[in-house]
Amino acid sequence: MNIAKNLSRCIHTQRAPFAAFVLFTCATLGMTYCATTPIDAFLKKQAPGYRSLTPVSARDLRGTHLVDPKKMDPATNRCFRGELDEQAYASFSEYRQDYSGGFEAGGELARDFGPALGLGSIGVGGGRTFNGTIVLGDVEEYRMHNVYFDASGVCAQTDDLLAELRTGEKTFTVLTRALKAGRISATSADGSHLNLQLAVTEFGGKLERSAQDAQTWSGAHIFFAALPQMVRVTLQETKQEVGMRQELRLGRCSASLQAYSVVKKTWNGSINCEGGENFSFRDQPDREWAGAGLPQGGTSYGVKFRASDARPGLFAAHLIQWTAHEVED
Repeated sequence: MNIAKNLSRCIHTQRAPFAAFVLFTCATLGMTYCATTPIDAFLKKQAPGYRSLTPVSARDLRGTHLVDPKKMDPATNRCFRGELDEQAYASFSEYRQDYSGGFEAGGELARDFGPALGLGSIGVGGGRTFNGTIVLGDVEEYRMHNVYFDASGVCAQTDDLLAELRTGEKTFTVLTRALKAGRISATSADGSHLNLQLAVTEFGGKLERSAQDAQTWSGAHIFFAALPQMVRVTLQETKQEVGMRQELRLGRCSASLQAYSVVKKTWNGSINCEGGENFSFRDQPDREWAGAGLPQGGTSYGVKFRASDARPGLFAAHLIQWTAHEVED
């Protein structure tokens, strides 16, 4: 389903009663994703296909997948890898939003920033409410190209996924791009003094407070939006008992064992592929997958070696080829 088209069908408003109606309408229409926050309305125009991350995060989410494609709820584990780059975002350099209220749970400030942002005192009365504008600036786009499945990651170690893919394929909603702000600033509507407090652990980077403007901080890692991409994963596998340095081949790559420790139950070996791509592994536990990624083809390989129980001198070898296909909307 085309995510950008679905987003364009949403009606965005800041009024809570109508927002509830919009959410009901989105669910009724069976949309993949439909959000009603102001930042989603902004992204719909300036960065089609992007979804807001609320609250913002210092975590680079590229390579994670959504547990539920209808929600921006990234999995804890990073199941995918790829070639990474960053550049200034062409469509806009900053996002600004007016806020009025406190930082209590359920409010707009808590929704958008969570524990990352708070206030000391405002104005003469030292109140705990904010009435003004917050700006996220110095926006960069973090991209992931040539996505492939992480053949040695936590996701590859689960037998449930292997069993599912042996009978077909699985489609993941993977976050392949993210928008990061390097600067945050706040201005009160009435010009009163602000005491903006930032949680360094939540914003990441090396925060530096501007001497010219006491309410501007730079050097932050504030990820506030991400773009999901459908990725379909398939696998092929082969199993065989092999001797030391005997090759086990699958597709364009082969795996071989160079050493095995019966005491430690670890092995040394390699995956060698056509085109000169070679990957070596040392002291690899025999119950965990060792993996190698070939980004250009969306292909990755995982291999295990374990001493044969019945035939001394031979080893049970298991080689898997994972293929990730980016699905066009």
